[in-house]
Amino acid sequence: MTWKNGDIVGLFLRRIGATGALLEVEARQVSRALRGDLNRVINAESANLQRAVGAAGRQMAAIEELTASGELASQSYVVRSVAEARRETPEATLGELAERLGIQRSAVQRSLERIERLARSPDDGTDGRRRGRDRGRPAARPTVPA
Repeated sequence: MTWKNGDIVGLFLRRIGATGALLEVEARQVSRALRGDLNRVINAESANLQRAVGAAGRQMAAIEELTASGELASQSYVVRSVAEARRETPEATLGELAERLGIQRSAVQRSLERIERLARSPDDGTDGRRRGRDRGRPAARPTVPA
């Protein structure tokens, strides 16, 4: 018979009076749990860092594209300020950029999303969004004469 459950093993060791062995088993369990927790935290932080670096790279490319086309100059003061702050400190988090500029983190995020959207979308003046009463409705089909 094999006992794999740590609680059963611990109970058995307690009952037979093997406190030294019990302490060793419990220390191994704690060490294993700590390693698992640490690995999860490190993996999550690594994934977050990779996403942040990717986003900053996309944002920097979009800023350069909009600067080259002159389109960045026509944006609001906040968007231009966020673009300049990102250009100066590409490694900064959204929170750090917001603190530096004295604005809300959400305003920084919206500005950077706008910059990326403008760089991706063709210059049709709609900024990729539909306006007016037809928002969310499919376009009307043209009628074909019978």
